[in-house]
Amino acid sequence: MPEFSKEIVAAIAKTFTECDISYHYNGDGAFKLPFAPEEDGKNICLLVVTETDFMVFNPCYEELDPTNTRLVNRVCQYLHRCNNGIKNGCFEFDMDIGAIQYKTYVNCEDGLPNSGAIQNALFTSLSMVDCYYPGLLDVIHNKKTPEQAWMDCENRYDDESPVLPNNHNLS
Repeated sequence: MPEFSKEIVAAIAKTFTECDISYHYNGDGAFKLPFAPEEDGKNICLLVVTETDFMVFNPCYEELDPTNTRLVNRVCQYLHRCNNGIKNGCFEFDMDIGAIQYKTYVNCEDGLPNSGAIQNALFTSLSMVDCYYPGLLDVIHNKKTPEQAWMDCENRYDDESPVLPNNHNLS
């Protein structure tokens, strides 16, 4: 079993309890956070604690054939556009199995994370998937080009949005 910091776990559990965030924890350093709509256990965000940090993994659940090179290239182009300018976290694409997720990371080497850092890591991950998942589906199902899908997602929010870190000037 990998090592993890019980102090970081306690800080995260305290924050989740104080913020009324539902979670499951079974003592292994990993929190499972169900988010609606939770169909067949799919919308599960995973927060993993190590000895000196924690990461939030928010998977995008869509079947993707990793042998379809045209689709893989389109998805890579889309995710690259999405990742450009994001300050906290990034989309990851495991091209061997076709899995896509958003990951945030918090370094805790200099001390325990405060409630704000914990909430930021979690809600950034959720917000990024909320923002860019519709475009990913459009690319996967060949409804839009990667550039158009990305632009449509970016344009869903105004320049003042705290959710969208890019705030690119598209004109």
